Amino acid sequence: MLQSPSPRYTFVKSQLEKDLGATAAKEIVSAAGLLGVREAEATVQDEARLIEFAVKKSNRPELAAQLGMAFRHSSTLSAFIARSSETLREAVLGVAHFLRPTDPTTVIERFEDGENETLRVYSREPQLLMNLPFQEFLVFALLARMRTVAGRELRPRSVQIKHGRSGDIRAYERLVGSPVLFGSKNTGIVFERAVLDQRLATHDAVLAAHLRRLGEVEIAESTQRRETLAEKVRRSILDGFPGKLKSREEVAEELGLSRRSMTRKLEAESTSYRDLATGIRLDLARTYLGQGLSVTETSYYLGYASQAVFSSTFKKWTGSTPKEFSKSHR
Repeated sequence: MLQSPSPRYTFVKSQLEKDLGATAAKEIVSAAGLLGVREAEATVQDEARLIEFAVKKSNRPELAAQLGMAFRHSSTLSAFIARSSETLREAVLGVAHFLRPTDPTTVIERFEDGENETLRVYSREPQLLMNLPFQEFLVFALLARMRTVAGRELRPRSVQIKHGRSGDIRAYERLVGSPVLFGSKNTGIVFERAVLDQRLATHDAVLAAHLRRLGEVEIAESTQRRETLAEKVRRSILDGFPGKLKSREEVAEELGLSRRSMTRKLEAESTSYRDLATGIRLDLARTYLGQGLSVTETSYYLGYASQAVFSSTFKKWTGSTPKEFSKSHR
């Protein structure tokens, strides 16, 4: 896994101290195994782990979203490019393009659908993608930054979260003043197109052109580790959830490979489609059950034909039934 410096770790840590108190925040940092991590050397993986443990230890599912909504200011080059852009859409696309030198793990994509536009945000690294609280943090942080750039409280049509969430979600909706839809096709924000057409008061064409030239230099100078096939396969499998386990044929086709070629290349990396799919399902099952989803919901989200099949498989993996696991992690 690519260990990338975190542009937000210090913010998350200080915000936890503010929201939960210094003692509780220190206990979370300790539980996450991050006491020895210097803030200047913290990685995105450290940041994600801190957020994951903060949600777990505080027993506040919406905490990751709350942390994201508090992240309204950034001093990165991509943030300055956004502020100098002509429209809100141009600002978001600028961030999406110039984000990689400072955070190569996060991807922002735009899709059009009639009068709406969806801004999808997700982690490139499979392990980060399976950290569900961190995915919530990213999408709410994107909305918070957009509000700062726009200079007003934008109201999206909806905030969409790909993974499931049982129980009351009103705490999420109060944060944004819009519907929050769990179990959606993607994790992202849906806006009316006219909202992204908004011109920015901070637009400066000369500054924007200068900053973009600097950004292109940073991109050219940044060295990117080549992604392994196993990582590509894991991300492709993850993209099928919730609700479907992609077949090896579907994954191979998506990656432009034959099934035989993908199998051979994965063997060269000492793994297989079956091993990767099983590992992802197990990790997600533990995550979903640990977050309070029912056995029925979890089996559906992971694409099992029935609850009985999922329960039997989970017991083979862990030695305990899903219900036993859920009770022990409450």
